[in-house]
Amino acid sequence: MKRVKEARERFGRFFYRFPEGESAADVYDRVSSFLESLWRDIDMNRLHRDPSHELNLIIVTHGLTSRVFLMKWFKWTVEQFEQLNNPGNCEFRVMQLGEGGDYSLAVHHTEEEMVE
Repeated sequence: MKRVKEARERFGRFFYRFPEGESAADVYDRVSSFLESLWRDIDMNRLHRDPSHELNLIIVTHGLTSRVFLMKWFKWTVEQFEQLNNPGNCEFRVMQLGEGGDYSLAVHHTEEEMVE
């Protein structure tokens, strides 16, 4: 495993493909397809049953796919992607629509963090 991680650092975390696995670049292609389908479904009102209500979606996925999804959505560079880590188990990210129509990552703090 040490050799594999050393090779990954040489290639870059985004482009390195684990033996019998896939790279983040491979996942990026799948996420791109998913986003195209998602936009098509939204445009055709397949997901919005009641137009009087806001459309909210929950996407449940693995950490790498989540990070690649955010990379694609926010147009992060490979360098920006490589500075981030995957979310931990059961962690979540919230994308929030702002006043100007752009999304941002909402930051939620625990009660303890708010006291500090």
